[in-house]
Amino acid sequence: LQTDYIDYLLLHAVGGGGMENLHQRYLDNGILDFLMEEREAGRIRNLGFSYHGDIEVFDWLLANHDKYKWDFVQIQMNYLDWEHSKDMNPRNTNAVYLYDELAKRKIPVVSGTCITPIHELYHNFVTTIRLIIISIRE
Repeated sequence: LQTDYIDYLLLHAVGGGGMENLHQRYLDNGILDFLMEEREAGRIRNLGFSYHGDIEVFDWLLANHDKYKWDFVQIQMNYLDWEHSKDMNPRNTNAVYLYDELAKRKIPVVSGTCITPIHELYHNFVTTIRLIIISIRE
């Protein structure tokens, strides 16, 4: 890489394959422990994960936040994901749950800002969309 450190290291799609896959890819082989050591040594500045898949994995990673101290989490978010993600695919998790869990722990999203007021942002977004739809109909 020809660099002394990595700004952001993202474990991609950690929920895919469930807890068994998480153990095989990151835990049982010591990879996550190694990455934490690298972060402690300053060679990784920010360690985080992107979540897609099994909610059990997401909940486990956040339940162990005191150990891993995630610097950021990336999750999929668009209008349909907020409350209708499971309607499209039963393996999905509605984004409102994901954001609420991250907000409880004040874990930043990739932008680096805390997501605590997400309900307020969602309300403003939905209100704006409704106003746009009303304007189009008129």
